[in-house]
Order: sequence, then C-alpha cells, then structure tokens
Amino acid sequence: MRLTLTVILAFLFPVVYGQKLYKDSIYSRVKVTTHKYYTVNSEAMEFEFYRATGAKGKTPLIIYVHGGGFSAGTQNTQGIQYFAKRLACRGYAVASLSYRLTLKGKDAACEITAAQKKAAIVDASFDIVSGVKHILKYDSTFSIDAKKVILVGSSAGGETVLNIVYDYDYSKLLADFKFAGVISMSGALTSLDNLTKSNAIPTQLFHGTNDAVVPFNTAPHY
Repeated sequence: MRLTLTVILAFLFPVVYGQKLYKDSIYSRVKVTTHKYYTVNSEAMEFEFYRATGAKGKTPLIIYVHGGGFSAGTQNTQGIQYFAKRLACRGYAVASLSYRLTLKGKDAACEITAAQKKAAIVDASFDIVSGVKHILKYDSTFSIDAKKVILVGSSAGGETVLNIVYDYDYSKLLADFKFAGVISMSGALTSLDNLTKSNAIPTQLFHGTNDAVVPFNTAPHY
C-alpha cells in the first residue's frame, strides 16, 4: 500500500516537477524536526516535520493523521516514521500531527454514543486544521507550497481528514485556502450530504470490505 500511495501522489504534480521526482527515491537523507503548534486543555499539540536534505525550493506537503480510535496512537510511531521518510526521499515534505485523544480511556465499541464519536472527530479536525494553519503561517520556514497540501489519514485519521474536507468548515480557520487532495485509509464520513461539486477535490480511498472497526458501507460508528 505504501508504494501504491507514493505512485498516486506522484501523479498529482507531474507538470511542475516531473513524475520522476515524486515516484523515485532521489534523496538519501531526511531531516526530522519537532514543533509545537498550539496548546489545548494544557496539552501541547505537536508535529514531526520531515524534509529531505538537499530538497530545493517549495515542496508539496503531506499532512499525515494517525489512527487509534480517538483514544490512542501517536504521531511518531516507527511505522509512521518509515512512511514519512520514504515520501520525503521522493521529494515531499511530510508533517505528522498529534491531536486530542478525546475518547482516551473509553471503549469505543461499548461506552460511547454516535454523538460522542462525532464530537471526537470535530475536536481532531479542529486540531489538525490548526496545525495546518501554523505551518502555512511559517511556510517560508518550512519551504512548502501552500497550493499543494494533501491530507492523508488512517482509520481515525482517515475519518478526520475526510471530515475536514467534506463536513467541517475549515475556511473559518484557513481563509482562501483549499486542500489539493485527500487520501483516506479505512476512514468514513458521517454523511455524504455535504459532498458537493464546489468542495470536491481529488480523493483516494482505501478500505477493506471486512473492516469490523470502521464499517466500509455504513458510517464511521458502529
């Protein structure tokens, strides 16, 4: 799946830089830095930023949102580091963000309602958009192209990125901005009612039909 995702991303910007840059691993070293983007409920929200040493000019930015059922998970696990470094070696900048784990300590299968789940998605969406706003504010420092920001998330992260694009009014925090694309792995939307021609962007979905945690054909809640 990692290779497939890399190839898909390569086709998003074939004209400006050329397909080879984003398809092949052309850099060998990646610099990783940690940044705090804001504090909520006395908890610091942070992100790891990955950029290849030697990368020139402003690069497309991948915003990665981890999974964990809104109750667990971190932005810097070994798997995420591997994933982010492989993309950075191909010419992308990657920011893997933390967000509030609103359902921490609760059993998502038994203890929460659909309303609580939706509230957790909204909290995560606000945090992630706030992180993007911070990065865009300092775009010259991070050397990213504000017109080429792609959301990528897995499981709870997949639900969050889809919600940001198709159900959450992120324009309140990011005026005159539109994400270049969204990729969801095992994510879902609470409704398709807000998916319109005006807000539709390039979207790639991965989801197993036997997923018992996030049912692929119903909704993001049990």
